[in-house]
Amino acid sequence: MPPVIVAIIAASVSIFGTAATLVLINLVTYGIVFGGLSFVMNGISKLLTKKPNFSSLTHDSLTRAVTVRQP
Repeated sequence: MPPVIVAIIAASVSIFGTAATLVLINLVTYGIVFGGLSFVMNGISKLLTKKPNFSSLTHDSLTRAVTVRQP
């Protein structure tokens, strides 16, 4: 894989120049890093979120009486 990356960077330098290639590498690197951080933080927030307690809802619905009034 590293020879492929070196070839891509070399082609980019020859096409766009050194400064533009450095900017491109910087943007790609930050995108990968922040995408990974977003993925990790999303997982942590899902682990820390309290799950709803559905057993109390089903128990309430089974024990609740309904009154119907007809005119």
